[in-house]
Amino acid sequence: AALAAKKARELVRTKSVLKSSSLPGKLADCSATDPEEC
Repeated sequence: AALAAKKARELVRTKSVLKSSSLPGKLADCSATDPEEC
């Protein structure tokens, strides 16, 4: 559970970086909705 929480926090950070970098929105949306499905 701790590892999953850590991964979730990392994904949130990644999402913020993607948004600020103006990279393709699809990747950001994918990490936002459900990273397991990507």
